[in-house]
Amino acid sequence: MCTAALPATAAPRYALTDTATLIPGHTFQAVALNDRGALVGTRGDGHAVIVTPGQGEPIDIGTLPSQSPGFETRPVPAAINNYGQVSGTVYYNTTENDPPVIVRGFLYTPGVGMTDIGLLPTQYLPTTYGVGLNDHGVVLGMSVGGSRWETITFSLGRGLEVLPTALDVQPEGINDRGQILGTLLTNAQQASYIYHRGTVTEIQGAGAVYVYAHDINDRGWVTGGMSRDRVRGQAFLYKPGTGIVDLMAGGANDGFINTGGLALNNRGQVVGSGWTGSDTAGFYFDEETGIVRLSKLVEPADMVGWRLWDAFAINDRGQILAYGLRDGSNQTTVVLLTPVKKAGHDPDHDHHDHHDGRDRGHGHSPRGR
Repeated sequence: MCTAALPATAAPRYALTDTATLIPGHTFQAVALNDRGALVGTRGDGHAVIVTPGQGEPIDIGTLPSQSPGFETRPVPAAINNYGQVSGTVYYNTTENDPPVIVRGFLYTPGVGMTDIGLLPTQYLPTTYGVGLNDHGVVLGMSVGGSRWETITFSLGRGLEVLPTALDVQPEGINDRGQILGTLLTNAQQASYIYHRGTVTEIQGAGAVYVYAHDINDRGWVTGGMSRDRVRGQAFLYKPGTGIVDLMAGGANDGFINTGGLALNNRGQVVGSGWTGSDTAGFYFDEETGIVRLSKLVEPADMVGWRLWDAFAINDRGQILAYGLRDGSNQTTVVLLTPVKKAGHDPDHDHHDHHDGRDRGHGHSPRGR
Protein backbone atom coordinates (compact mmCIF):
# COMPACT_ATOMS: atom_id res chain seq x y z
CA MET A 1 0.00 0.00 0.00
CA CYS A 2 1.20 3.49 -0.78
CA THR A 3 1.18 5.72 2.28
CA ALA A 4 2.89 8.74 0.77
CA ALA A 5 1.70 12.04 2.12
CA LEU A 6 -1.01 13.83 0.25
CA PRO A 7 -0.18 17.46 -0.50
CA ALA A 8 -1.02 19.91 2.25
CA THR A 9 -3.09 22.93 1.27
CA ALA A 10 -4.29 26.07 2.93
CA ALA A 11 -7.58 25.76 4.79
CA PRO A 12 -10.38 25.33 2.24
CA ARG A 13 -13.67 27.15 2.02
CA TYR A 14 -16.79 25.05 2.45
CA ALA A 15 -20.34 24.90 1.17
CA LEU A 16 -22.89 23.65 3.73
CA THR A 17 -25.61 21.05 3.11
CA ASP A 18 -28.10 19.92 5.73
CA THR A 19 -28.07 16.12 5.37
CA ALA A 20 -31.61 15.97 6.80
CA THR A 21 -32.81 17.35 3.44
CA LEU A 22 -31.03 14.86 1.14
CA ILE A 23 -33.92 12.36 0.87
CA PRO A 24 -37.19 13.89 -0.37
CA GLY A 25 -40.06 13.02 1.96
CA HIS A 26 -37.78 11.73 4.73
CA THR A 27 -35.40 13.07 7.30
CA PHE A 28 -31.88 11.64 7.35
CA GLN A 29 -29.09 11.62 9.94
CA ALA A 30 -25.65 10.85 8.48
CA VAL A 31 -23.12 9.09 10.71
CA ALA A 32 -20.16 8.41 8.37
CA LEU A 33 -18.85 9.05 4.86
CA ASN A 34 -16.30 7.48 2.54
CA ASP A 35 -13.74 8.97 0.18
CA ARG A 36 -16.21 8.85 -2.73
CA GLY A 37 -18.63 11.14 -0.92
CA ALA A 38 -21.17 8.44 -0.04
CA LEU A 39 -22.93 8.97 3.29
CA VAL A 40 -24.43 6.28 5.51
CA GLY A 41 -26.97 7.01 8.19
CA THR A 42 -30.50 6.51 9.43
CA ARG A 43 -33.60 7.59 7.52
CA GLY A 44 -36.62 8.96 9.38
CA ASP A 45 -38.41 5.60 9.17
CA GLY A 46 -35.53 3.89 11.01
CA HIS A 47 -33.98 2.26 7.94
CA ALA A 48 -30.22 2.41 7.44
CA VAL A 49 -29.41 3.84 4.01
CA ILE A 50 -26.51 4.97 1.85
CA VAL A 51 -26.91 8.35 0.17
CA THR A 52 -24.55 9.83 -2.40
CA PRO A 53 -25.66 13.42 -3.05
CA GLY A 54 -26.54 13.96 -6.70
CA GLN A 55 -26.02 10.31 -7.65
CA GLY A 56 -29.26 8.37 -7.72
CA GLU A 57 -31.66 6.99 -5.14
CA PRO A 58 -30.73 6.02 -1.57
CA ILE A 59 -29.68 2.40 -1.02
CA ASP A 60 -31.55 0.64 1.80
CA ILE A 61 -29.01 -1.78 3.30
CA GLY A 62 -31.69 -3.87 5.03
CA THR A 63 -31.41 -5.50 8.44
CA LEU A 64 -30.88 -8.85 10.16
CA PRO A 65 -33.84 -11.19 10.68
CA SER A 66 -35.54 -10.87 14.05
CA GLN A 67 -34.91 -13.59 16.61
CA SER A 68 -38.48 -13.08 17.86
CA PRO A 69 -41.24 -13.15 15.22
CA GLY A 70 -43.28 -9.98 15.19
CA PHE A 71 -40.57 -7.74 16.62
CA GLU A 72 -38.78 -5.33 14.30
CA THR A 73 -35.03 -4.97 14.21
CA ARG A 74 -33.29 -1.60 14.15
CA PRO A 75 -29.98 -1.29 12.25
CA VAL A 76 -27.59 1.44 13.39
CA PRO A 77 -24.69 1.99 10.95
CA ALA A 78 -21.28 3.11 12.17
CA ALA A 79 -18.86 3.12 9.20
CA ILE A 80 -18.73 2.88 5.40
CA ASN A 81 -15.71 1.96 3.28
CA ASN A 82 -14.80 2.90 -0.27
CA TYR A 83 -16.45 -0.22 -1.69
CA GLY A 84 -19.84 0.64 -0.20
CA GLN A 85 -19.61 -1.90 2.62
CA VAL A 86 -21.12 -0.80 5.94
CA SER A 87 -20.55 -1.95 9.50
CA GLY A 88 -22.71 -1.29 12.54
CA THR A 89 -25.08 -2.86 15.02
CA VAL A 90 -28.62 -4.26 14.89
CA TYR A 91 -30.84 -3.96 17.96
CA TYR A 92 -34.01 -5.96 18.55
CA ASN A 93 -36.30 -6.94 21.41
CA THR A 94 -37.16 -10.45 22.59
CA THR A 95 -40.44 -9.98 24.46
CA GLU A 96 -43.28 -7.51 24.43
CA ASN A 97 -43.25 -6.67 28.13
CA ASP A 98 -40.09 -5.12 29.59
CA PRO A 99 -38.03 -6.43 26.66
CA PRO A 100 -34.33 -7.15 27.02
CA VAL A 101 -32.42 -5.91 24.00
CA ILE A 102 -30.36 -8.30 21.88
CA VAL A 103 -27.48 -6.66 20.03
CA ARG A 104 -25.61 -8.03 17.01
CA GLY A 105 -22.86 -6.49 14.92
CA PHE A 106 -23.25 -6.60 11.14
CA LEU A 107 -21.40 -6.22 7.85
CA TYR A 108 -23.35 -5.09 4.80
CA THR A 109 -21.78 -5.88 1.40
CA PRO A 110 -23.27 -4.77 -1.94
CA GLY A 111 -24.53 -7.83 -3.81
CA VAL A 112 -24.39 -9.95 -0.66
CA GLY A 113 -26.59 -8.06 1.80
CA MET A 114 -26.28 -7.92 5.57
CA THR A 115 -24.22 -10.53 7.43
CA ASP A 116 -24.44 -11.22 11.18
CA ILE A 117 -20.87 -11.09 12.52
CA GLY A 118 -21.78 -13.64 15.21
CA LEU A 119 -21.32 -13.99 18.96
CA LEU A 120 -18.64 -15.27 21.30
CA PRO A 121 -19.69 -17.95 23.80
CA THR A 122 -20.48 -16.49 27.23
CA GLN A 123 -22.65 -17.41 30.20
CA TYR A 124 -24.12 -13.90 30.14
CA LEU A 125 -26.35 -12.30 27.51
CA PRO A 126 -23.85 -12.02 24.63
CA THR A 127 -23.69 -8.99 22.38
CA THR A 128 -21.45 -7.76 19.58
CA TYR A 129 -21.08 -4.25 18.18
CA GLY A 130 -19.67 -3.11 14.84
CA VAL A 131 -17.50 -0.03 15.39
CA GLY A 132 -15.19 0.44 12.40
CA LEU A 133 -14.40 -0.90 8.93
CA ASN A 134 -11.48 -0.76 6.50
CA ASP A 135 -11.23 -1.13 2.73
CA HIS A 136 -10.33 -4.82 3.06
CA GLY A 137 -13.80 -5.48 4.47
CA VAL A 138 -12.52 -6.08 8.00
CA VAL A 139 -14.99 -5.01 10.68
CA LEU A 140 -13.62 -3.79 14.01
CA GLY A 141 -15.99 -4.46 16.86
CA MET A 142 -16.52 -5.31 20.48
CA SER A 143 -17.97 -8.38 22.18
CA VAL A 144 -19.58 -7.92 25.58
CA GLY A 145 -20.72 -10.59 28.01
CA GLY A 146 -21.44 -9.52 31.59
CA SER A 147 -18.52 -7.42 32.85
CA ARG A 148 -16.10 -8.71 30.23
CA TRP A 149 -15.51 -7.19 26.83
CA GLU A 150 -13.15 -8.16 24.05
CA THR A 151 -12.01 -6.43 20.89
CA ILE A 152 -12.97 -8.45 17.81
CA THR A 153 -12.61 -8.40 14.04
CA PHE A 154 -14.81 -9.95 11.38
CA SER A 155 -14.55 -10.46 7.63
CA LEU A 156 -16.41 -12.62 5.13
CA GLY A 157 -13.25 -14.61 4.50
CA ARG A 158 -12.12 -15.20 8.10
CA GLY A 159 -15.25 -14.87 10.20
CA LEU A 160 -15.21 -13.68 13.82
CA GLU A 161 -11.83 -13.41 15.54
CA VAL A 162 -10.75 -12.18 18.98
CA LEU A 163 -7.88 -9.71 19.19
CA PRO A 164 -5.00 -11.93 20.38
CA THR A 165 -3.95 -9.81 23.33
CA ALA A 166 -4.91 -9.59 26.98
CA LEU A 167 -5.37 -5.85 26.61
CA ASP A 168 -9.09 -5.07 26.96
CA VAL A 169 -9.68 -1.75 25.24
CA GLN A 170 -12.55 0.25 23.84
CA PRO A 171 -12.03 -0.13 20.05
CA GLU A 172 -11.94 3.15 18.15
CA GLY A 173 -10.77 2.49 14.60
CA ILE A 174 -8.99 0.28 12.07
CA ASN A 175 -7.00 1.38 9.03
CA ASP A 176 -6.16 -0.32 5.73
CA ARG A 177 -2.89 -1.64 7.15
CA GLY A 178 -4.87 -3.52 9.79
CA GLN A 179 -3.67 -1.31 12.64
CA ILE A 180 -6.28 -1.23 15.40
CA LEU A 181 -6.77 1.78 17.64
CA GLY A 182 -8.19 1.37 21.14
CA THR A 183 -8.42 3.12 24.49
CA LEU A 184 -8.13 1.61 27.95
CA LEU A 185 -10.44 3.23 30.48
CA THR A 186 -10.15 2.46 34.20
CA ASN A 187 -10.48 4.51 37.39
CA ALA A 188 -6.71 4.83 37.50
CA GLN A 189 -5.79 5.08 33.83
CA GLN A 190 -6.85 6.51 30.51
CA ALA A 191 -4.45 5.50 27.77
CA SER A 192 -4.61 4.66 24.07
CA TYR A 193 -2.84 2.01 22.05
CA ILE A 194 -2.22 0.78 18.52
CA TYR A 195 -2.32 -3.00 18.03
CA HIS A 196 -0.72 -4.48 14.92
CA ARG A 197 0.45 -8.03 14.24
CA GLY A 198 0.95 -8.94 17.88
CA THR A 199 2.60 -5.67 18.91
CA VAL A 200 0.94 -3.14 21.22
CA THR A 201 2.25 0.44 21.03
CA GLU A 202 1.16 3.04 23.58
CA ILE A 203 0.40 6.50 22.23
CA GLN A 204 2.33 8.84 24.48
CA GLY A 205 4.47 11.94 24.68
CA ALA A 206 4.24 15.70 25.21
CA GLY A 207 3.91 15.20 28.97
CA ALA A 208 0.41 13.76 28.65
CA VAL A 209 -0.94 12.06 31.79
CA TYR A 210 -3.96 10.74 29.93
CA VAL A 211 -4.69 10.13 26.26
CA TYR A 212 -8.00 9.33 24.59
CA ALA A 213 -7.56 8.55 20.89
CA HIS A 214 -10.47 8.70 18.45
CA ASP A 215 -9.24 8.03 14.92
CA ILE A 216 -6.35 6.51 12.95
CA ASN A 217 -5.51 7.06 9.28
CA ASP A 218 -3.77 4.77 6.79
CA ARG A 219 -0.37 6.26 7.64
CA GLY A 220 -0.75 5.28 11.29
CA TRP A 221 -1.36 8.87 12.39
CA VAL A 222 -3.79 9.28 15.26
CA THR A 223 -5.86 12.12 16.68
CA GLY A 224 -7.77 12.51 19.92
CA GLY A 225 -7.60 14.40 23.21
CA MET A 226 -4.84 14.56 25.83
CA SER A 227 -4.24 16.33 29.11
CA ARG A 228 -1.21 17.15 31.21
CA ASP A 229 -3.18 18.02 34.35
CA ARG A 230 -6.47 16.05 34.00
CA VAL A 231 -8.31 19.40 33.80
CA ARG A 232 -7.48 21.11 30.53
CA GLY A 233 -7.74 19.09 27.32
CA GLN A 234 -5.80 19.52 24.09
CA ALA A 235 -6.33 17.98 20.68
CA PHE A 236 -3.30 16.04 19.51
CA LEU A 237 -1.78 14.54 16.39
CA TYR A 238 0.36 11.44 16.87
CA LYS A 239 2.86 10.28 14.24
CA PRO A 240 4.88 7.05 14.49
CA GLY A 241 8.48 7.88 15.34
CA THR A 242 7.55 11.41 16.42
CA GLY A 243 5.05 10.90 19.22
CA ILE A 244 2.27 13.22 20.32
CA VAL A 245 2.11 16.79 19.10
CA ASP A 246 -0.17 19.14 21.08
CA LEU A 247 -2.20 20.97 18.42
CA MET A 248 -2.76 23.93 20.76
CA ALA A 249 0.90 24.43 21.67
CA GLY A 250 1.89 26.87 18.98
CA GLY A 251 -0.70 29.60 18.60
CA ALA A 252 -3.76 31.58 19.64
CA ASN A 253 -6.03 28.60 18.72
CA ASP A 254 -8.87 30.88 17.63
CA GLY A 255 -10.12 31.40 21.18
CA PHE A 256 -10.41 27.73 22.16
CA ILE A 257 -9.54 26.79 25.74
CA ASN A 258 -10.09 23.03 25.46
CA THR A 259 -10.11 20.90 22.31
CA GLY A 260 -10.32 17.27 21.27
CA GLY A 261 -9.60 15.75 17.87
CA LEU A 262 -12.35 13.45 16.59
CA ALA A 263 -11.26 12.51 13.05
CA LEU A 264 -8.46 12.88 10.52
CA ASN A 265 -7.80 11.97 6.90
CA ASN A 266 -4.73 10.81 4.99
CA ARG A 267 -3.77 14.43 4.28
CA GLY A 268 -3.30 15.04 8.00
CA GLN A 269 -6.32 17.35 8.20
CA VAL A 270 -7.96 17.06 11.63
CA VAL A 271 -11.44 18.01 12.79
CA GLY A 272 -12.96 17.99 16.25
CA SER A 273 -14.68 20.00 18.93
CA GLY A 274 -13.59 22.66 21.38
CA TRP A 275 -14.72 24.91 24.22
CA THR A 276 -14.14 28.67 24.15
CA GLY A 277 -15.26 29.43 27.70
CA SER A 278 -18.74 30.40 26.52
CA ASP A 279 -19.72 27.88 23.88
CA THR A 280 -18.81 24.65 22.09
CA ALA A 281 -17.75 24.80 18.46
CA GLY A 282 -16.25 22.55 15.80
CA PHE A 283 -12.70 23.14 14.62
CA TYR A 284 -10.48 22.39 11.63
CA PHE A 285 -6.70 21.89 11.75
CA ASP A 286 -3.89 21.43 9.29
CA GLU A 287 -0.20 22.04 9.82
CA GLU A 288 -0.20 25.23 7.75
CA THR A 289 -3.37 26.77 9.17
CA GLY A 290 -3.37 25.65 12.81
CA ILE A 291 -6.64 25.40 14.71
CA VAL A 292 -9.51 27.49 13.34
CA ARG A 293 -13.20 27.59 14.19
CA LEU A 294 -15.00 25.56 11.55
CA SER A 295 -17.75 28.13 11.00
CA LYS A 296 -15.17 30.65 9.77
CA LEU A 297 -14.39 28.39 6.81
CA VAL A 298 -17.99 28.06 5.60
CA GLU A 299 -19.28 30.35 2.87
CA PRO A 300 -20.93 33.28 4.72
CA ALA A 301 -24.24 32.92 2.90
CA ASP A 302 -24.41 29.24 3.91
CA MET A 303 -23.60 29.95 7.58
CA VAL A 304 -26.50 32.36 8.13
CA GLY A 305 -28.68 30.98 10.94
CA TRP A 306 -26.39 28.04 11.79
CA ARG A 307 -24.24 26.97 14.75
CA LEU A 308 -21.73 24.15 14.27
CA TRP A 309 -20.05 21.88 16.80
CA ASP A 310 -18.49 18.40 17.03
CA ALA A 311 -17.00 17.92 13.57
CA PHE A 312 -16.71 14.13 13.69
CA ALA A 313 -15.66 12.88 10.23
CA ILE A 314 -13.45 14.02 7.34
CA ASN A 315 -12.61 12.14 4.13
CA ASP A 316 -9.67 12.45 1.74
CA ARG A 317 -11.65 14.89 -0.39
CA GLY A 318 -11.81 17.15 2.65
CA GLN A 319 -15.57 16.73 3.10
CA ILE A 320 -16.62 17.07 6.74
CA LEU A 321 -19.57 15.89 8.82
CA ALA A 322 -20.50 18.00 11.83
CA TYR A 323 -23.44 18.53 14.13
CA GLY A 324 -25.37 21.73 13.60
CA LEU A 325 -28.35 23.65 14.87
CA ARG A 326 -30.39 26.10 12.84
CA ASP A 327 -31.78 29.24 14.49
CA GLY A 328 -35.34 28.70 15.72
CA SER A 329 -34.97 24.91 15.87
CA ASN A 330 -34.36 22.67 18.86
CA GLN A 331 -33.49 19.66 16.67
CA THR A 332 -29.79 18.95 16.13
CA THR A 333 -28.92 17.83 12.61
CA VAL A 334 -25.81 16.68 10.75
CA VAL A 335 -24.37 18.95 8.08
CA LEU A 336 -22.09 18.03 5.20
CA LEU A 337 -19.34 20.55 4.44
CA THR A 338 -17.88 20.24 0.95
CA PRO A 339 -14.78 22.17 -0.18
CA VAL A 340 -15.54 24.82 -2.75
CA LYS A 341 -13.45 24.25 -5.87
CA LYS A 342 -10.95 26.96 -6.66
CA ALA A 343 -10.59 28.18 -10.23
CA GLY A 344 -8.23 25.89 -12.12
CA HIS A 345 -8.00 23.30 -9.33
CA ASP A 346 -9.97 20.14 -8.69
CA PRO A 347 -9.61 19.04 -5.03
CA ASP A 348 -10.69 15.53 -6.03
CA HIS A 349 -7.73 15.11 -8.41
CA ASP A 350 -5.12 14.55 -5.70
CA HIS A 351 -7.50 12.26 -3.85
CA HIS A 352 -8.19 10.01 -6.83
CA ASP A 353 -4.51 9.70 -7.73
CA HIS A 354 -3.64 8.71 -4.17
CA HIS A 355 -6.57 6.37 -3.68
CA ASP A 356 -6.09 4.57 -6.98
CA GLY A 357 -2.43 3.98 -6.24
CA ARG A 358 -3.18 2.71 -2.77
CA ASP A 359 -6.10 0.41 -3.41
CA ARG A 360 -6.96 -0.30 -7.04
CA GLY A 361 -3.28 -0.57 -7.92
CA HIS A 362 -3.00 -3.58 -5.62
CA GLY A 363 -6.28 -4.97 -6.91
CA HIS A 364 -7.61 -6.13 -3.55
CA SER A 365 -11.25 -6.98 -3.02
CA PRO A 366 -13.00 -6.60 0.35
CA ARG A 367 -14.58 -10.02 -0.07
CA GLY A 368 -11.29 -11.83 -0.23
CA ARG A 369 -9.89 -11.03 3.19
